[in-house]
Amino acid sequence: LSNTDNYPGSAFYQDGTLFHGPKFQGIQQLLHISEQGLTLECLLPEITVHEQGPFATDNFNPFAMDLAFQAMLIWAWRFQKSGSLPLSMDMLEQFRLVPFGSKFYLSMSVNKNSPGAINEFSLQQRYGRKLNHRQSIKFSAQRIKDQIFQNYYHKINAAYRRHWPFMPFS
Repeated sequence: LSNTDNYPGSAFYQDGTLFHGPKFQGIQQLLHISEQGLTLECLLPEITVHEQGPFATDNFNPFAMDLAFQAMLIWAWRFQKSGSLPLSMDMLEQFRLVPFGSKFYLSMSVNKNSPGAINEFSLQQRYGRKLNHRQSIKFSAQRIKDQIFQNYYHKINAAYRRHWPFMPFS
């Protein structure tokens, strides 16, 4: 994977880097990745209100929030050979609802001075119309081997299915 080549998002779900089921598979293309961050082209599949369950999106889209955490996983695996989970976020500004079925872009910049910190995430539409912005995100990163990484996320996926059987993870 070069630092500037396009790379299909589906590959991350197929190779075990990301464990998310089809309703959460919104990363279409990795457009750019470097030690400073990454840029993704995203499109959340249409999800009915019934399928959203208690996470129905009247004015905030938690499925889009999850894509930012998926971006952290892609970056951490590429540059730190580690998994990652979000720990905290100082600020979230919501400008517009992130729509289902419409293409948008996610940019992430990494704090060079702290290997477990993201400076910001920004979601925007094609012509720069900002959807939301998040700042000062901290995440955990733990080095793990390829097979352990894939097994870990398959176990998390199974746990999600047990605890939230109404959610469409597959």
